[in-house]
Amino acid sequence: MKDRLSIMGIISCILGLTTFAFGIISLITARWRWNHFESIEEGLFQVCRYEKTTKICENLNLVPYLQVTQAFMMMGLVLTVLAFTVTLEMTFMKGTKNIHKASGSLFCVTGLFFLVACVVYTGFQSLYFSLDNGYSFGYSFWLAWISVILPLLGTPAAFLTKNQTFIV
Repeated sequence: MKDRLSIMGIISCILGLTTFAFGIISLITARWRWNHFESIEEGLFQVCRYEKTTKICENLNLVPYLQVTQAFMMMGLVLTVLAFTVTLEMTFMKGTKNIHKASGSLFCVTGLFFLVACVVYTGFQSLYFSLDNGYSFGYSFWLAWISVILPLLGTPAAFLTKNQTFIV
């Protein structure tokens, strides 16, 4: 029988790659929280202030909730790479008989790690910091939440990869 590609495997690969891109952008950029009036942006690692035409950044004093958010974002990124690698193996090299279970499980755990990171950050921002006075969540924050959704969408796609209905 001729080897054929699985549509769900290709979808899982695309979701894994997109998750990694959004997750890494979210982690390294300083736009988790943004003050429109004072031109201050806060990320997970630094705070930047715009003064006229210059951008001045300084490292954050790490508080526990930021450390938890950083750790779970990094673990999520590592698992995203693993899930993507396993999914590539499953889709294009046909892997072992049960590799789709490993891929689906990795996607699920990846989504859960990103979820913990986002919930911790959102919870502490909501409880201890006011989003009044010009503060709002920035694009890094929203990309992190998208990084929660994408691997959770990739989970059923990965599990259905070996289903004959989705083979082309």
